[in-house]
Amino acid sequence: MAQSNKPVTPLIINNESIETDIKFEVHAPATGELSGYCAGVSVDDANRAVDSAQAAFPAWSKTTANDRRDILLKAADIMASRKEELIQYQREETGAGRPFSEATFNMGVLFIKDFAGRISTIEGVVPNVSQEGEGAIVYKEPYGVILSIAPW
Repeated sequence: MAQSNKPVTPLIINNESIETDIKFEVHAPATGELSGYCAGVSVDDANRAVDSAQAAFPAWSKTTANDRRDILLKAADIMASRKEELIQYQREETGAGRPFSEATFNMGVLFIKDFAGRISTIEGVVPNVSQEGEGAIVYKEPYGVILSIAPW
């Protein structure tokens, strides 16, 4: 693939932007024009990302509900402050019109705020058990690291 001066969307692993030797072209669906490149992921890159996330998990799993809420609210504020830029990216990447892009952008900001507001209400439950003298409690706790691979 011939490289151009178009930007490369990097991987983010352990809070570092990484451009790999694997790159694929990204074309604007509305025009077919080359809009840039995206860094591809090798098995080693994926393993490094999982290892990094696994190393961060113990500290993250101990983060208080209020701190997690504040992180999400800050993310929503940052996203809202970059509205026009992010809407433009969405339009370029999907070919969607302004009304749809703006609606989904606004929905995204609202979802993040809604999730933030629900963090402190996540509670355990005490289910009924069938045997006399037995008890149980179900509570939610951070599960761990997962790797998700988009099929495109």
